[in-house]
Amino acid sequence: MGRARAQLELARESRKRIEPMLSKGYVTAQQLDEARTSERSAEVALQTALQQATQAKQAIADTQSLIAQLEGARAAKALAERDRRNATMLAPFDGQVVGLEIAEGTYAAAGRPLFTLIDTSRWYAVAEFRETELPRVRAGARATVWPMSDTRSPMKGHVESLGGGVRSAAPGSPGALPAADRSLKWVIVAQRFPVRVRLDDPPKDGRLRIGATVSVLVSEEGE
Repeated sequence: MGRARAQLELARESRKRIEPMLSKGYVTAQQLDEARTSERSAEVALQTALQQATQAKQAIADTQSLIAQLEGARAAKALAERDRRNATMLAPFDGQVVGLEIAEGTYAAAGRPLFTLIDTSRWYAVAEFRETELPRVRAGARATVWPMSDTRSPMKGHVESLGGGVRSAAPGSPGALPAADRSLKWVIVAQRFPVRVRLDDPPKDGRLRIGATVSVLVSEEGE
């Protein structure tokens, strides 16, 4: 509190010295405003110190109040630590951030996605094979994938899984199964099922993108 009083006296004296110099042009109006602001800040600091001193005296006289304050401080610390943990978001894998829709200083809302994180360590190609071809496709079979963006650079992979079911691609068709459409409507044609091929050694140069078009050839021989 004594320090707050000393700071107020210093700020007040500075303001008194500067005020007469304004009319003579030795100081600017901005410098005088800054001196007055410093004085007001020192007054507020002193009032705060006085209030804190009063509160401290009351707290010293009441042991139970001190205990309650201690417990409250511990609770506040625990809440602050929890908020810090909740404010830190760690991804379960390294990858590429796309579709970022938040900027620094913006509040995040629960249930609203902020961005998409693509796992660039594992890449898959999903090809739709006719059901008449599925008997010759086995999990673990070797596969070759040609991206449409660079057909001269095929990539090796292996069949990881075969789709166990599909649903109609018609609008409003319910269900969580992947949708597969038939190109002909007036005759019965073989249904197509997704075959998931994992790339063995995906390139690291950024050529691969989610949703890109590829051609897939699966060997009939397993690994």
